[in-house]
Amino acid sequence: MRIEKLKFCNINSLAGEFEVDFTHPYFIQPGIFVITGPTGSGKTSILDAISFALYACSPRQSRIQSDENEIMTHGTSECYATVEYEQGGVHYRSSVSQKRSRRGANPFSLVKCSLYRRNDEGDWLLLASKKSDFEQWNIKITGLNFRNFTRCMLLAQGDFAVFLRANEKERAEILSTITGTEIYMRIGEVAHERVAAVQRQIDALQPKNELGAELREQNEQALAQAEAELKEIGRRLERVKQCRMWVAEVARRRQATAEAEQKAAAAAHQKLDFEQNKAAELRRIEAAQAVKPTAQALVMADKQLQQHRVALAKAEKQMTEAQQLAGEQKAVADAAAQHLEHEAPALQQQLAEVRGQMRTQETALALLRTKALQEEKEAAEKTAELAKVTRLCHRLEKNLQQLQTKLSEHSAALAKHTPDADLPAKLPLLTARLADWEKAPQAAADLPPHEQIEAALAAAQQALAVAEPRPAVLREIAELKRRQLAIEGQLVALYLDFRAGRLDRCPCCGAEVPGERRAVLDEEVQLAEQQVAKAEDELKFCRASLAKQEQLHRVSLLRRAFCEALQQPVEHLAAARSMVKALAEQRDACAKLEQLVAAAEKQLASLRPELAAAVARAEELQISAAAATARAAATAEDCARRGQEFAERWGKNATADALEQKLTAALDALNKAEEEARNKWQKLRLIETQQKSAHAQLMSQLAEKEKVQQGCKDDFIKSLALHHFTDAEDYHTAEQQLPQLNELRQWRERVMQSAAATAAVHERETAALTELLAVCPLQEGEEAETLARAEEELMAVEHVKKELFVTLSGVLYADDQARRDNAAIAAQKTLLEAERNRHALLKRVLGDSRDGFKKFAQQITFDMLLRRANAELRHLTERYELRRATTADNPLGLAVIDHHLGTTRNASNLSGGESFMVSLALALGLSRMAGNTRIDSLFLDEGFGTLDADTLEHVLTSLQKLRADGKMIGIISHVQALSERIPAHIDVIPLRTGFSTLNGSCAVRCLHKG
Repeated sequence: MRIEKLKFCNINSLAGEFEVDFTHPYFIQPGIFVITGPTGSGKTSILDAISFALYACSPRQSRIQSDENEIMTHGTSECYATVEYEQGGVHYRSSVSQKRSRRGANPFSLVKCSLYRRNDEGDWLLLASKKSDFEQWNIKITGLNFRNFTRCMLLAQGDFAVFLRANEKERAEILSTITGTEIYMRIGEVAHERVAAVQRQIDALQPKNELGAELREQNEQALAQAEAELKEIGRRLERVKQCRMWVAEVARRRQATAEAEQKAAAAAHQKLDFEQNKAAELRRIEAAQAVKPTAQALVMADKQLQQHRVALAKAEKQMTEAQQLAGEQKAVADAAAQHLEHEAPALQQQLAEVRGQMRTQETALALLRTKALQEEKEAAEKTAELAKVTRLCHRLEKNLQQLQTKLSEHSAALAKHTPDADLPAKLPLLTARLADWEKAPQAAADLPPHEQIEAALAAAQQALAVAEPRPAVLREIAELKRRQLAIEGQLVALYLDFRAGRLDRCPCCGAEVPGERRAVLDEEVQLAEQQVAKAEDELKFCRASLAKQEQLHRVSLLRRAFCEALQQPVEHLAAARSMVKALAEQRDACAKLEQLVAAAEKQLASLRPELAAAVARAEELQISAAAATARAAATAEDCARRGQEFAERWGKNATADALEQKLTAALDALNKAEEEARNKWQKLRLIETQQKSAHAQLMSQLAEKEKVQQGCKDDFIKSLALHHFTDAEDYHTAEQQLPQLNELRQWRERVMQSAAATAAVHERETAALTELLAVCPLQEGEEAETLARAEEELMAVEHVKKELFVTLSGVLYADDQARRDNAAIAAQKTLLEAERNRHALLKRVLGDSRDGFKKFAQQITFDMLLRRANAELRHLTERYELRRATTADNPLGLAVIDHHLGTTRNASNLSGGESFMVSLALALGLSRMAGNTRIDSLFLDEGFGTLDADTLEHVLTSLQKLRADGKMIGIISHVQALSERIPAHIDVIPLRTGFSTLNGSCAVRCLHKG
């Protein structure tokens, strides 16, 4: 079990909300941290919060209910604690909270508990929300109840030495919980239970009663006779049942034949009635349906004839209107021709005058205006070019001034950034030294002073010299212990006799408990092999440390060489890179400024002649522009005079083209009006001709429609005569009854089908009755009336015989079943007796008491614990050793051997510091032996203040070794030496308000203050 995160609010003196992340590298990397603070500041409150979140209680208050809560901060309204922990690779979140009650008799509300499990997707799933379920789930997951949790994982004040001073029962409970030895008690109980259970099964097996041989033979003969009589009665009864079925079938057939005869007569009567009453009406309606097509054709012909007569009248009207419009349009065309003949000569004379005189004057005036525009354009171009050259002069003057300013600035900057004389020679050397430094391993690491690195290198070399011979010595010790274990294995035969109870004591060591010496030797061999592995790991660590220190020493030498080349001290690689980069940038900046100065001087030299040429060009353009402006003014004055004369002759804004277009348009309009009038007259004449043709065509079609209408009328009269209608009125009367045609036809079909079907059924029933009478099963002299009485008598006899048969069959079946059951009981009893003997043998081997095997296993486990605790204790002090002090009343007794005094001391006689060291060794031994529960977090809250400096150093060294097993150790103490030795802190800081707060780098956060 590993505690990962803790979040709590208002626990004891820690008012406010706090969060501690034990997975942060601040805690993980050292593997051990210390909770420091003045006495009474609230250091133990962190342990109270952990136990409160897991078990809803704390070491200082075992009961938290609605009437009592002493861990809630005074003056606050609520408190809570949440712990996230990992067990078996699964992550859980356990939370407990409580609030003050504002109403009711109790000062606090009910405690709220919740337990969650995180799934593979990272979501938290609720496992329990009731307090009872919450407690059971946490105990099931962690494998520890609250009492064992405070003895093995969270060693709070006052409980640190509980295991040391515990009695037999308490120690047995802790060992069972932590190491899983409770299974041995269950083995002993199961052995006793199985013997009793199998014996009860044997006692419950009782044989059943069986029939004698003579009685069984009599029953079998009686059963055979009853079976033969039943077969004969069944045969006779079956014949009687067949006769009764024949009689019933004859009666049914006679009744069916009579009913079929009645239905056939009724159907024939319906057929005759239809032929007498409805057949003539049906034939008349069918005749009307036959005449209907010719009648519809006559109606259609009359309708088409009427439509053509209407169209002919409309065509005659349109033809008359077209003749009238053609006459009117001919008069209009004649008038337009006379008007054209009168006006055309005058318009043609004006057009010739415009084309002669006006176009000549207009051409001369246009040439003069073009000349004036060209001269004005030339003067404008000269003026624009003069302005452009003037602007160029101003721009060149400005650029000349800017270049002179820039040249001065670059020269000043170059003078300011001129490098030292030896920089070009120094920079390649510095670059080479920096490259050597960067290529070295651990070059980027922060390096201590060179003298400290040399001292660490010498220490690593000395540690390697000490650690190199140690694995060989330990291997020899392990080999000796393995040989001793092999010698023990050669005495297996004597050991088995001892286990079977044929010897009172072990022939090897004289022990009274079987297997004790063997287990001890096995543990010692394993412990020796572990020590060899640890020594080899320490040797590897020393070699790695030496290699690391050698690398650091080489890097330090490279750093010193770089500083000598630079002639100033540099501590870090990043600073060296920055200095070299700055020198290179300074050199590059000087070179760049020199290039800029040369470029500016070059531009300045090329700009001066360009400015002189631009000034000369501007003076030439000024003279040319004045002359062009004078010529343009004279030409414009002459153009204005001639334009005035042209306007007085032909009108203002008049042109030859416009006047010519106007006259031409007037002449064209007259011609067009005359032509349009002629075209309209021609179109009207064409329409008149088309109307006459359409009228003649309609007259021809009307004659054809009258002929067709007469033919349809003749066909209709012939059809009436053919179907026996006197006239059209007689047909229309029959036509009105056409909707009844389908109904009458269906009626006729039903009547015909019914008559045929009923006649067929009557024939079939008559034939079936005749066939049935031909196969009469009755015997001679046998009457149908006596069949029922004979069947009843046979059934009564059959019932009696069946009861006798069932009774005899049951007796024989029960006897067969009893014989089979007795054989199975005998076989099962043999198997159960063999099983009972096996379990009885196991019971004798394990002992007569139910917990004997458990006590034996606990004693071996306790010995293993003492060996592990002694291994831890030897790291702390060579003075003390723990041994099992077995008595009849207490097989798990504990004695402390004082090697300095040569005496055995009771645990209750130890001083505070001695008790702390022994309790710590036992706690560490328990944490290494965890079988059901892996303990990866350990919190210690007592005893460090009682240790001297040397012992404290040994204790810290032992605790830091647990880091290799992945354990995290938390120590609560106000001892200053612990704070200086351990880098990871959780500082409890008292405030003026009487409360306290927490501080611990970025791994401890105060979410809000109380």
